[in-house]
Amino acid sequence: MDYTQILEGAQALADEATKNGVVWPAKRLGLDPRCGDMVVGETWIATCAPSRLDYYGGFEYIAAEHRLTLGDTVFYSIEADRVLEAMTRLGDPS
Repeated sequence: MDYTQILEGAQALADEATKNGVVWPAKRLGLDPRCGDMVVGETWIATCAPSRLDYYGGFEYIAAEHRLTLGDTVFYSIEADRVLEAMTRLGDPS
């Protein structure tokens, strides 16, 4: 298996996972609107613009064990406090 096959497989897995999520604007998750839209799954938040989410959303402080990059998509685990806090905001109607 060469690098291109690995990359394509990783991107296919990311695409499959994000199809099962819901797209939300950053503001709805209590984040700076400059973070952009992100996909939220049951136990994760994903983005294709991690630098914006890291910088404007404070996600750069999320530990490596709670962050997974597949292709051009970065997944952040709900096990990280910042992710849990953002996902909890979805249940808050304000």
